[in-house]
Amino acid sequence: MKFTRSTLNENYVVKAYTPGSLTVQYLALNPEAGEHDPQRWKIRELTLSASVILAPGKLIENWPPRSFAELQQQHLRELAQLQPELVLLGTGSRIQFPHSEWMGDFLRAGIGFEVMDTAAACRTYNILTGEGRQPVAALLLN
Repeated sequence: MKFTRSTLNENYVVKAYTPGSLTVQYLALNPEAGEHDPQRWKIRELTLSASVILAPGKLIENWPPRSFAELQQQHLRELAQLQPELVLLGTGSRIQFPHSEWMGDFLRAGIGFEVMDTAAACRTYNILTGEGRQPVAALLLN
C-alpha cells in the first residue's frame, strides 16, 4: 500500500506500509548547504522492518514488541510518557484488541486510544499530523 502527501514539515510521514516493512519520510538538515541555501533541507526516507513508535517530530525504532503476542501492558504505558492526545495502536495485518484494562489506563488519563490494523493506523497518523494534531502511533509491523 502506498501513501502520498504533498507537503512535509518536521514530522515523520508514512510513505508506504506492507506487512513487515514501513517507509517514512522526514525533513533533514543538509550539512553541506549554507544557512540561506534553498537546498538546506532535504526530504529523506527511511525503511524500517521492526516495530516502531511515531510521534510528531520523533521516531523510536525497534519498539520491543515484535508482534501482538509479545505486547505487554508496560509497552503501552511507555507511550503515555510521550504526552499524546491520542494513541493509535497498529496491531499488524489484522485488528487485535489488547486487554481492556490496558486501554483504560489511557482513558483515565484523558488520552484517546484507538486500535486498528497497521495500515489503517498509518493512514490515520498521516491525517492527524497533517491537521496539526499530536498523535502517537505504535506500529507492529508483523
